[in-house]
Amino acid sequence: MRSYYNEHKNLVELESVGSWFDEVTKMVYPMMKNGEYFEEEGISIYDDEMNDEFWSSLSADDYQTCTGQKFHSK
Repeated sequence: MRSYYNEHKNLVELESVGSWFDEVTKMVYPMMKNGEYFEEEGISIYDDEMNDEFWSSLSADDYQTCTGQKFHSK
């Protein structure tokens, strides 16, 4: 897992879904091929647009990064 820091964001890579996660604002940003992020396309993990497919695609580590909770499989 790598981190990406700039003057506005504290981003952690969500490798399992090809995204960056801002630990402060709880926003998820799509990752570009060059490793940067699409700032205008961020979405909050609390937003209704964050669908079940996103959550089910997260690895256990990435799930814990986003929620602070351990992943419990069914």
